[in-house]
Amino acid sequence: MRSTLLFIQVVALLLWWDLVMKLRVVFSSDAGRAYVDAAAKRYARRLLSQARAMVGIRLISDIHLIQGQPSPFLILSNHQSVLDIVAIMAAFESHSVRFIAKAELGSGFPAVSQVLRSQRHALINRDGDVREAMTRIERLARRCQGTMCPVVFPEGTRSRDGDVGAFHSGAVRRILQGQVMPVVALAVDGGTRVARLSDVVNLPSHHEFRLRAVQVFPAPTDKRTTLSTIESARHAIVAQVDAWRRNARV
Repeated sequence: MRSTLLFIQVVALLLWWDLVMKLRVVFSSDAGRAYVDAAAKRYARRLLSQARAMVGIRLISDIHLIQGQPSPFLILSNHQSVLDIVAIMAAFESHSVRFIAKAELGSGFPAVSQVLRSQRHALINRDGDVREAMTRIERLARRCQGTMCPVVFPEGTRSRDGDVGAFHSGAVRRILQGQVMPVVALAVDGGTRVARLSDVVNLPSHHEFRLRAVQVFPAPTDKRTTLSTIESARHAIVAQVDAWRRNARV
């Protein structure tokens, strides 16, 4: 019953936030975008707070490794669920994150689509023109200044079983060609059962979603060091996910 109530509350919140953001953007695109920038992290934390209060879902995050790191930096994360974007937004309180996401998320998802469009995340059609996709990624890289950090899921799609897949280098290389920046390897776990928002109602009570910055790499300056950094980031993430799973079985 609580899970069902949580689902209803989440949908109601998303619809209300979607309406508020659209009205602000209609009246003033610049002011509306500024409002969305300020509200996105607050909305993400509110959603996670509701989930914890209703069914005990907990976000356990540890990003202390980024403290004192120069920004912007590029975040490479494994990808398990629709919760990943919300959790990363909520965890990086001092940074404004921008995602490379599939184009379908740009419409039809209350509040989420509005945030992605207003904040000008890179929305990519995976079956579309590769040159257009790379142009959007380049634009994202140029906009990332100060505390604004790009996030890439190098697997390209979410993992169905939680195992970390191969990392693809295309988007990462294009971002780093546009702007040299350090790379943060971010491990997430606990979202494999959430392929859709409605799956939240089926999560067990006191479910844990984990997120940890596991390693920070110096800014790559050429193709060889970029590829090496991507592979090293994957190994660090795999090691952390495996460690979480071993501890869960004990």
